[in-house]
Amino acid sequence: MALEPDEFERLARQVAREVASELRQVVVDDLVLKAISQILVGFGIQEDDQKEFRADLVYLRAWRKAVQQASGAGMIAFFTLLLGGVSGALWLGFKAVLGK
Repeated sequence: MALEPDEFERLARQVAREVASELRQVVVDDLVLKAISQILVGFGIQEDDQKEFRADLVYLRAWRKAVQQASGAGMIAFFTLLLGGVSGALWLGFKAVLGK
């Protein structure tokens, strides 16, 4: 079964568009990888230091979580002291009123 010239041209254009789209995606992927690599090198991170960089990020995450936890514990301690002080002042005032 032979293709009509119009059908053949339409099919050829479709195949050409698909191939061009795939080539563009490959070029874009390569450009993105090169750009990211250059940015990391600009920050002083070499491609072969990925394990060390990952370890640094893990350490920073653990440090951030510890600081957040400590600040939460600090707030609890502050409000406990504040509540204890107010309670003590009210108790002393109550005793002074009843003592007279």
